[in-house]
Amino acid sequence: MYIAIVLALLIPVAQYNFNFVELEDLSGSYKKEKIKIPVLSLNNLKSGDYQKLSSKYWKNEHGFRNFFIRLNNQVNFSLFDKANANGTIVCKDNVLITEGDIKSYLGKDFAGKARIDEMLDKVKFIDDTLKKRGISFFFIIAPSKASVYKDKIPSKYFEIYKSGTTNYDYFIAGAKQRNLKVFDTKKIILEDKSFFDYPVFPKNGIHWSGNTVAKISDTLVDFLAHEIGLEVPSIELTKGEETILNYRFTDYDIGEAMNLLWNISDDVLHYPTLRFSDSKQNKPNVLGVGDSFIQSFYGFYPILDSVFSKKSNLWYYNKTLGWPQEIVRYGIKTFQLDLELELENRDCVILEMTEENLKMTGYGFIEDVFDHFKGKHIITAGKQSLYNKLALDLEIDKQAKKMASIVGYSIPQMKKSLIKGKIKNEWLVDFDYEAEVQKVIVAIKSTPTWLAGVKEKAIRRNESLDKAIRGDAMWVVNKKIGE
Repeated sequence: MYIAIVLALLIPVAQYNFNFVELEDLSGSYKKEKIKIPVLSLNNLKSGDYQKLSSKYWKNEHGFRNFFIRLNNQVNFSLFDKANANGTIVCKDNVLITEGDIKSYLGKDFAGKARIDEMLDKVKFIDDTLKKRGISFFFIIAPSKASVYKDKIPSKYFEIYKSGTTNYDYFIAGAKQRNLKVFDTKKIILEDKSFFDYPVFPKNGIHWSGNTVAKISDTLVDFLAHEIGLEVPSIELTKGEETILNYRFTDYDIGEAMNLLWNISDDVLHYPTLRFSDSKQNKPNVLGVGDSFIQSFYGFYPILDSVFSKKSNLWYYNKTLGWPQEIVRYGIKTFQLDLELELENRDCVILEMTEENLKMTGYGFIEDVFDHFKGKHIITAGKQSLYNKLALDLEIDKQAKKMASIVGYSIPQMKKSLIKGKIKNEWLVDFDYEAEVQKVIVAIKSTPTWLAGVKEKAIRRNESLDKAIRGDAMWVVNKKIGE
């Protein structure tokens, strides 16, 4: 028995050295911590640092680590109804719903009437201004999983989070009062029972299913044609594929993030076949801004490619260019683009928000466009000298030449756009990175709790305290400048 126990304990060591079993990597946003092998010395032994660091190192690096993490997560889920995925709750019938979804459905995250009114008033001004240019504007509102499967939410959350007015209810009423167009997919889904022939949201997914995306897309092209007045290809849906195994795109995204031993889904999901008519006609040029739900329109099916012009753009959270996909790899930021150029020649501007993300009131896009139309970003006489200084910056010249053809600007247009982007963030123009890092280092050393946390991090990483302090300071500065 003793020999058997020793041999069992040696198996992870053998796996660490020889990797004789191929283990699957962990999914989700998990990032393995880098810990160095501790240096054995008399001082380290006496202080206990060697023992502490050795324990942390082998806990992080031992063979079969990924397997044991998955085993732990599987036990928590199967025996204790606990999902080891950030903010995820195991609800009735093992339906996984995020706590944020539940809060938004029950109104716990209500942004406030004043903030939503301000957003909608600005949108009304934007809508009126775009109309004068012959450009349409409308919202797409995607439902939260909690509002579609409210009967699955554990009863205790209705007591914990119930607070009355929701962002969705107040937003919809306010948009109607101002005659703003809204493609309300929550209303569409809840009123059309055919959406429930298959799961609207998979049990183990945070986004709507492929079947829901197909049906919503069919409804969306009708909305674009009849409510917005755009000439778009129509969509024909046929039977397609039913499956319990071959899930597509995001239909098992929470399940993957939970890092379990086996697939826990028992959903029968449906993926209709989509055919697009008149696909060679002139397609509308659209600027879309949205979150991960809008990605479904190219992740499951080539809907964006089939319905909209290739000159169209999708801005992911109003931060980066997220479609067409061939330009995603360049990592272009939206603040580097010229709003005037981006809005001209568009047929339509779309702002998509999920029910939960309504509290973000447009991801800053509404403020950017509102300020643009109000002339806030015009280069005034007072900023002309700064503009002239930046125009001589060789790095901006180099960047403009690299980016112009990617985004469809001329080189002078791209250069002007980059300069204007820098002027919007004027505090960064003469930004002294090293000086800012030194300021944060002083702040860390003069804040006992912060310094204690960095000391613990230094021990864990087996690095000097000075290096750990500088690392923390650089992280703070990088966050400040948006890196």
